[in-house]
Amino acid sequence: MKKLIFSLMLIACAFLFVGCGEEQQVETKIEINYFYGGQFNGDATITAKMDGWYSNGTQVVFACGGSIYTSALEAAKKVEGGKVIGVDVDQSYIDPIIITSAMKGLQSSVETALGKYFAGKWNEIGGTTAKLGLAKEADGIDYVGIPEADASWRFNKFTKAQYDAILAKVRADLEVVQQPVGTGKGLTAGNKIALVTDVGTIDDESFNQAAWQGVKAYGDANSIEYTYYQPSANSKEARLTSIGKAVEEGASVIVCPGFLFEDTIYDCQKLYPEVAFILLDGEPHDATFNYETAENVYCILYQEEQAGFLAGYAAVMDGYTKLGFLGGMDVPAVIRFGYGFVQGCDYAIQELEGKAPEKLVISSNSDKDVKPTVSEYTKVNYIN
Repeated sequence: MKKLIFSLMLIACAFLFVGCGEEQQVETKIEINYFYGGQFNGDATITAKMDGWYSNGTQVVFACGGSIYTSALEAAKKVEGGKVIGVDVDQSYIDPIIITSAMKGLQSSVETALGKYFAGKWNEIGGTTAKLGLAKEADGIDYVGIPEADASWRFNKFTKAQYDAILAKVRADLEVVQQPVGTGKGLTAGNKIALVTDVGTIDDESFNQAAWQGVKAYGDANSIEYTYYQPSANSKEARLTSIGKAVEEGASVIVCPGFLFEDTIYDCQKLYPEVAFILLDGEPHDATFNYETAENVYCILYQEEQAGFLAGYAAVMDGYTKLGFLGGMDVPAVIRFGYGFVQGCDYAIQELEGKAPEKLVISSNSDKDVKPTVSEYTKVNYIN
């Protein structure tokens, strides 16, 4: 009798777990905490939130936005096995617990743009906005991705062969992005490059540093003078002052990293029509968001959702199931990183469960209320 009762209990439990037909309940395989800190720096408040995540089982946090990674890093070190994913550049050199980084080719794109300017080909890019991401063909230039250097490869299960395989799949489904043909006038190249930082410094281990490395690499390789200016405050007035000083001291091409320069360049493109401006991660607009890109401005945007996708995919394929996305401010570039990260995690778990769709589509969204569509295998906790 006891054996009969025990058998019936097992059957009942199995029925409750499996369900039937369309009523089947699938256990959540991936859980992602998703939060914007509202700033690009770490502090005690954000560290405390990260402490809560890690102490409640989060294994890896994608820290996306300037030096906000410092809070994730500090919290991760307090738990056994805590990990972090870096952003913008290969941040693996900062700490061994950074397992990978969702990168974009800031240095290479700055060097390419400067090359056009000094070759007298500004008319090919002036007045346009480029949208750079993975190349359609494997022998092209990838402006996004994760680091492949041996010293940066800190996965236990995910292999470079698997990375090559997902890259090939992504490339196969990429739509060809036709970069616009410039209509800008052929500016006469000067002999000095300047970079004006946003709120950070040229050694911020992230966005400003990568842009500065592009300026430095091009200047050194071509014996062209270069320098940088750091605004005295986080304000349009301070940025205008720094750009004015750069022009006064002979800069003929100025690199401006970050969306904070959008309204500044809107004014500067008219104030200094003979100066070339390379604007990263933004497009010029006025205070009421009327956009206008003059002939002396070249804007570079990146398809961050692709880099985020690859980082999320790699983390899940490496065996992590409890993840977090810590965004800085909810600006388009950060939003795209997070949007792709969730999709990459979800796509990986579908593959592992044998449920991946035939066609891979990495979409992006720059709305502030960002909630990427996920499968039944992924749970995303959106935190205000």
